[in-house]
Amino acid sequence: MNRICFTLFFLACFFLLSSCKQSVDSVQPATTVPVQTDTTAPGNPTNITAQAGNGQVTLSWTNPGDSDFNGVVISWTPTGGSPSQPVSLTASATSQVITGLTNNTAYTFTIKATDLTGNISTGVTATKTPAAPDTTAPGNPTNITAQAGNGQVTLSWTNPGDSDFNGVVISWTPTGGSPSQPVPLSSSATSQVITGLTNNTAYTFTMKATDLTGNISTGGTITRTPYDSGVGGLTVTINPPSNTTFSLTIPSVKASYASAETLAVTPVISAIADQYKWYLNGKILPDQTSLAINLNLSTFPKGTLQFTLIAVKGSLIASGNFTITVQ
Repeated sequence: MNRICFTLFFLACFFLLSSCKQSVDSVQPATTVPVQTDTTAPGNPTNITAQAGNGQVTLSWTNPGDSDFNGVVISWTPTGGSPSQPVSLTASATSQVITGLTNNTAYTFTIKATDLTGNISTGVTATKTPAAPDTTAPGNPTNITAQAGNGQVTLSWTNPGDSDFNGVVISWTPTGGSPSQPVPLSSSATSQVITGLTNNTAYTFTMKATDLTGNISTGGTITRTPYDSGVGGLTVTINPPSNTTFSLTIPSVKASYASAETLAVTPVISAIADQYKWYLNGKILPDQTSLAINLNLSTFPKGTLQFTLIAVKGSLIASGNFTITVQ
């Protein structure tokens, strides 16, 4: 009986081992799938701008649109110096202030893009020179002239030669009144007509120069009085006919004057007039209401000036004129 049991156990083990071997022999080896590595660099940042400041430069840019874009790396090199250590920024950054720079030294900034695999773009560059703030005001406008008219004054000037000149600012104040709002003009402007003024009121005009940093000059001033060119309905003409019973003559006047000289003329008239009106180039001089004229020519424009005197006595009119050149 024991021999029969042993024989059956031996046969069972044999068949079990044979079955396991067949299962092992039927297993196929695994297939190896090669892994592809990303070696394509992302696009470069675009729209690079650099704004210089005091010991610093502010950079800004637009990040590339790559799906695996991971951020930018910035480095900078001063002229004749060694490059800085790269500074890594996240994918959300679009600007960076670089501090600790030396004023008046040019720096070249390089911005490169990186992706999640570590690829890096060729990069783009921008060069800027940090500098201390400009606190020097530009020079004042020069050669300021003012021509009065009916409710207006025409100003002209020469702009200063500062390299950072940005324009002029004009304001005006009537006698006994408040100053106007400043009127800024571009750097190309050399004249301006100020309108809406009150006739027979003196205005002081102030003209200041500005620069690109916002500095402003102390300014120069000139005063003029706008006027209505009509005198009781009288229309001014050059050389109107003189009445034989009421006439005036202009004494000899030299032809050329320096701008610092004073023009003094006393015409000779046949009778005392009711009113006297002096005109310059056809426009009234409101402050000159007597027979004699006495003017400091430094306040008048250079060039040819024609003065006309009209004297009115009742219904009679007498006139005379002369021309000078102010150099």
